[in-house]
Amino acid sequence: MKKILSFGEIVWDIFEDGKVLGGAPLNFAYYCSKLGTKSKIISAVGRDANGMGALETIISHNMSTDLVSTNSHPTGEVLVSLDEQHSAKYDIVKNCAWDFIEYQERAAREIADADVFAFGTLAQRSQMSRDTLARLVEKCPPNCLKVIDVNLRLKFYTKEIIDFSLTHADIVKMNEAELNKICNMYGYNGDTLMRAKFIFEAFDLKYLILTRGEDGYTVFEKGGMFIGQAKKVKIVDTVGAGDSFFATFMASIINGEDPELAAEKGAEIAAQVCSRRGAFCL
Repeated sequence: MKKILSFGEIVWDIFEDGKVLGGAPLNFAYYCSKLGTKSKIISAVGRDANGMGALETIISHNMSTDLVSTNSHPTGEVLVSLDEQHSAKYDIVKNCAWDFIEYQERAAREIADADVFAFGTLAQRSQMSRDTLARLVEKCPPNCLKVIDVNLRLKFYTKEIIDFSLTHADIVKMNEAELNKICNMYGYNGDTLMRAKFIFEAFDLKYLILTRGEDGYTVFEKGGMFIGQAKKVKIVDTVGAGDSFFATFMASIINGEDPELAAEKGAEIAAQVCSRRGAFCL
């Protein structure tokens, strides 16, 4: 069984009518586990009711919590609002437990034989979690794919964070708005495809996945690129859609599947997620 580890935030997504567990790294691990991989998240929750609820929910979905530490900070929360197209906007609470993920030797031992190590940009907004991540990246074996979810929320990113993430990446997922912000940082102009090609080549990536919402996706690979369409469904919300697409793509790739088929499967899973409330919905 392939082994996938992710690093970063565990949060409760707070909607007007209730809350659901989420956070891009946790969503990624959740979907990977649903797809038959051994998946764990390296994170932290608070010693509060939300923290205990998060651990119980993770366990109820047959996922391990042995790499999730607890600390004195509150468990992460994100206030989610939906626009007229049911697309989500986020207000991310600061100074939460996942901003203080401590380095643990047991996490380093787990990474030593991992097939994939996934992390994002958002979890690097705090110095402690950023330092822990940097140490764990150094523990990745040579054949471990390091996959990055670019998640440029609010002002929780810097060029230093982008540099670190892309420099260590093998595979990257981002949307068009994130692509434009990153290219502006590097002073690169051009249309969307030229910008994506610039990032792909500048950082010598294996794949660059550019998600385009209801317009589908574009994937750059060595020697070319391919384009796919989003599946048409009645959207409830888009929370977790990109995470499910990325997880499906990665779980398929490490099992030797064709990348175009892997992306097609990802689009099908993402459509299912969009038709349901929250990320933990499969």
